[in-house]
Amino acid sequence: MVVRNSKLYGAGFKLRVKTISLVLAKDMQPGSVKVSVNGKAVGAGLNVKDGQAIITLAADAMIKAGEALQAVVSSEVDR
Repeated sequence: MVVRNSKLYGAGFKLRVKTISLVLAKDMQPGSVKVSVNGKAVGAGLNVKDGQAIITLAADAMIKAGEALQAVVSSEVDR
């Protein structure tokens, strides 16, 4: 399994997030994404285009100072 794990932290301001784009590891073919805000799962969809994972949240997420959004993109392909 190949995993791409990214975190986005709020730093002194509010940040509204709807879509995130992550560069994928070479030859990674993602099959799923899990997204959480402060450890609570949120709905999200995954599309792949030009070597990027484009993650669209089901609803806007507000990230405040000290909070975090985490996106984990995984592939069932072994390296």
